[in-house]
Amino acid sequence: MSRRIWPIFFFVAVLIGGCSRAATARGQKSPDGTMSLTTSVNQSKSDATRYLCVVVDITDSAGKTLHHEVTPASDTQRWSIQWLSSDEVLLKSSDVGNYHIRRQPDGRWKGELAAL
Repeated sequence: MSRRIWPIFFFVAVLIGGCSRAATARGQKSPDGTMSLTTSVNQSKSDATRYLCVVVDITDSAGKTLHHEVTPASDTQRWSIQWLSSDEVLLKSSDVGNYHIRRQPDGRWKGELAAL
């Protein structure tokens, strides 16, 4: 490969590799260590408003799904997720703002956008 083409080839390789996204492979443990939080990206086109949105799964220590939700936050925008407590997860998204997923008194989990 000539010396003139090498920098262009290298730039294209870095650009292609750096622009790909991967789903979270390992989970974030809850503060009390009894649950795990993982994310992925919704690939289903059955609901166009949720295509490529962030999917949140909360599982217990045995791997049983406690909560599965396709959030309104797009994976094509900047976002982050973290446990606030063992009863609450915060998804911060540049397109929808703060999205809280909270454990309800009956044990079920519910996601909702933060009030403005």
